[in-house]
Amino acid sequence: MKRIIIGLDFTEMDEMLLSYTEFWTQLLNIEKIYFLHITDSLTADIKVRQQVWNTNKPIDEFLQDKMKEQVRRFAPQIDLQKVEFLVVEGTPYQQIHHWAVAKEADLIIAGRKYSLKGSGLLPQKFIMNAPCSVLLVPETVATHLDTVLVSTDFSEYSQLALQAGVDLVRKTPFSSLYCLHIFDVEEGITTDETYSELVAQKRQTAEIAFDKSMMEVETYGHKVTPLFVPSNDELAFQCLYQNAKDIEASLIIVGTKGRSFLTRFFDESFTKQLVETNNKIPLLVVKS
Repeated sequence: MKRIIIGLDFTEMDEMLLSYTEFWTQLLNIEKIYFLHITDSLTADIKVRQQVWNTNKPIDEFLQDKMKEQVRRFAPQIDLQKVEFLVVEGTPYQQIHHWAVAKEADLIIAGRKYSLKGSGLLPQKFIMNAPCSVLLVPETVATHLDTVLVSTDFSEYSQLALQAGVDLVRKTPFSSLYCLHIFDVEEGITTDETYSELVAQKRQTAEIAFDKSMMEVETYGHKVTPLFVPSNDELAFQCLYQNAKDIEASLIIVGTKGRSFLTRFFDESFTKQLVETNNKIPLLVVKS
């Protein structure tokens, strides 16, 4: 991930977003960072706004300076030589998508608002249609990467997510990496014994698939701990989130293909429910 784009809206969320972005720039070999502020208009009520803000500068230049001040205050380790500040007109969803394509961004970092003011983006819609990988950052989050949880179905796109997890934990001393596979068990089972036998069979199949998938990932000797959990379609997002909380994950990673999730565990409903439920743990959605 060489080029990242971050939306700022001059709310309290910006402080956390900038602090977390600074942390990620130390993990990744970033070549270019685009900070983007989106306003409904740059030409309406110019004189009134200039008077309110006590400035004679054009609105876009004033807002660019304001973003630069925030970066210097909340993310002083970010190299401003690698930064470009963009102020544009339009709606957040459309403009972030447009500039991510125009700047060939590898990663979009966006805030996940829960209680703070401001409407923010529509996370589930945004993730499903984003042209590149997306990192959703909650309002309150520690800037560390002690434990990473990757959700997998052993597809090639899940492999990309797992490789991203490996690449991240390699750069963080003493970090742990878990790989979670959720397998479904058919409904209508009448006895506990039959259920246990079926779960054991499904788990064995998953273990074989995990071992095979690990042969295709460069781990650099880093340990990957597998987790195999039975669930069903309706509870899959809860299962993922609960396991992430149980291991005190500091990041969840899932993989997608292009603009759509691969399996029933990674469909639009799953994403919407996971994003709505998860307001504590950063979520990285890796796209090919």
